[in-house]
Amino acid sequence: MLTYRSVILSLCLLLAASFPAHANEDPELQRILKAHVDAMGGWRAWNKVESIRLTGTIEREGQTYDFCIIKKRPDQIRATITMSLPGNKDEEIQLIRAYDGKKAWTASRMAGSEIRDRMPIASEYLHELRAEAFFESLLISLWQDSANLKLITKVPTIHGYEHYTVSAVKDMHHKYIFRLCKNSYKIKSFTYCNESGDKVNSKLYAYNNVNGLEFSMGATIDCSKQGITNLEIKAIELGVGIYEEYFYK
Repeated sequence: MLTYRSVILSLCLLLAASFPAHANEDPELQRILKAHVDAMGGWRAWNKVESIRLTGTIEREGQTYDFCIIKKRPDQIRATITMSLPGNKDEEIQLIRAYDGKKAWTASRMAGSEIRDRMPIASEYLHELRAEAFFESLLISLWQDSANLKLITKVPTIHGYEHYTVSAVKDMHHKYIFRLCKNSYKIKSFTYCNESGDKVNSKLYAYNNVNGLEFSMGATIDCSKQGITNLEIKAIELGVGIYEEYFYK
């Protein structure tokens, strides 16, 4: 069964963003982080984006699902996955997760019907949803949130490209390893581990320019507990009109 956990993890780096960050003690790491933000479009351009809609498909275990994620500044998000009912391809069910900036909830419904029962999201999943709610990339978000960042190695070669390796630790519960291409400063892959021992390896590909901003349009996610998931973004809309109630109703 597809879960939101694998989906949200896979999307954490599909948006790159930005606003100026506090100084880092390592000048080389600070240079790399700034170059990463500039490569994705720059702080000024990203700060002009107030809302965004991402739509595409997720493929896992031979099954394909549609997804739609809508974000609105400063930290609101609603993600919906649509799938056919088992044994009945003419009817669809939607799984929804949302965060309104204060509370997070989840619900399911028949496609097009009213949402009736909302349940609060378990605390162990809240970190992932809140991280995805921000517009900047997860690496920049962790930098902003005073995570312990460290430049581990300098320009080793992996999968045919030279890259920088940056580790990020937040509250000792969530650990990340990011690999940025030396030439483009775009993130090629990253690894996530939590205190329960879960491990997720994600490879990003097919960067595309949308109105001067760079987006990774796909990812392959290998989760230690859930197997391999392939995600493809098919459309990106900037500046979509969304009412506040959308994130808590």
